[in-house]
Amino acid sequence: MSKNQIDIAIGFGLFVLALLDFFGVDAALLRGKIHEMKIRSILLVILIIGGLSFSGYGFYRTLNPLQIITPPSVTTENIESKVREWLDAFNLGSQKVPDEKAYFNFEAYVSGSGLAPISIARMKDRPRYLTLASHISLSDSDQAFFNKFSETQKTEFLLELRLALVTAKVVAILDRSSGVLSTTVIRRLPITSDLSEATFIQQIEETSFAATIVNDTVELGLIRIGGKPTPQPSPAADKEEPKR
Repeated sequence: MSKNQIDIAIGFGLFVLALLDFFGVDAALLRGKIHEMKIRSILLVILIIGGLSFSGYGFYRTLNPLQIITPPSVTTENIESKVREWLDAFNLGSQKVPDEKAYFNFEAYVSGSGLAPISIARMKDRPRYLTLASHISLSDSDQAFFNKFSETQKTEFLLELRLALVTAKVVAILDRSSGVLSTTVIRRLPITSDLSEATFIQQIEETSFAATIVNDTVELGLIRIGGKPTPQPSPAADKEEPKR
């Protein structure tokens, strides 16, 4: 018996007790009447009570039609198909990419952003989360321009970038280990039963906004600190969105 059915049974029992009390029927009187009743009368009372119970439950079901057609909850088992469904519903160009560190990894392109794709993955080291990431790195020409900065200018540049990230409450990883300055924006979504399409799409947009903050802060830094003539478009901006 479900919780709803138990609640209905308890409610009906309380309703019957309230009626008996209203009409002044106590336990002693009820026992006396039961002894006086014939079997046919007892069966009739049982049928009446059963009929009222089923009628009440049927009425309750008509007031809650959504419990019959509610889609299955989001789980770690069906999250991949849900992500695919949500990306299609929002008409985001996307493709699945191989990733040994993930159970699945999609790259989604936000139309009009001109930025690199957003990665949506369920990582093996964090299986109960969706990891959204956007990787922004300097182009070859921008990196060559950055390399001409003095150490003081480079420090000022990085401090301004970090300040912009902190001000916007963006979680990101700055990396210079490969010789190229790169920034990876990261957001994580818990995979829970109440994860919805609206929440997922909102996080995609927030990740895109954060990547734009990084890209524009970098461009402004190169112009202001290093005197870069004009912003150079990222190679990712010229990539066509994959056709689905």
